[in-house]
Amino acid sequence: MSTNLRDGKVIHIYFGDMRLRGYLEEEFFLAGTAKRYKPVGTHGNDGKWEVEGAGEASFKTRILVKRPKDPVAEVGPIRGLPIT
Repeated sequence: MSTNLRDGKVIHIYFGDMRLRGYLEEEFFLAGTAKRYKPVGTHGNDGKWEVEGAGEASFKTRILVKRPKDPVAEVGPIRGLPIT
């Protein structure tokens, strides 16, 4: 399946058993604490805004890695696909 993204690039998504094609799928979780910020004053259109610290918030996110079983077998670009 191919999907056109907003920027015109095409990604390919394979829904079959990737092991049969020589790939592994690994799942990782990252967790931590992120700083929060709040605006100070008004925000203009130039993107240069003043902010100040406003506490912290915990987060957890998942990373799904699909890679060749044999890293020497394929050399190519790394693609990241954000899933929201």
